[in-house]
Amino acid sequence: MRHLNKTIKEIYNCQYSNGVYGLEIWYNQILDKTPEELSLFDVLRMIRQELFLEEAIPALLAYLIEDPRCGDITNDEALIKLSEIDTKQLKPYRSQIEAILKKIDNDF
Repeated sequence: MRHLNKTIKEIYNCQYSNGVYGLEIWYNQILDKTPEELSLFDVLRMIRQELFLEEAIPALLAYLIEDPRCGDITNDEALIKLSEIDTKQLKPYRSQIEAILKKIDNDF
């Protein structure tokens, strides 16, 4: 269930990291964001780090529906990350994934 008006910190009831390294700084920053405020960079990093996937997966799908070739580092990076997610976690999103695949098929 998406909680669009709550921050990640509120949704998951988690605490800030005390660290000063890049990943920890980013982690603290996303805790203050709502799911709608997550950038593509945030979403891809959340998936790479396997953090807050219940919010990251729908956000990733929204980015892919807009542009199936999107990525933070390379084109198609988002599609690659989608393919790495366990299929059990993707079951609820079957219709969105089919829409993305249809868009890819129509665009190419």
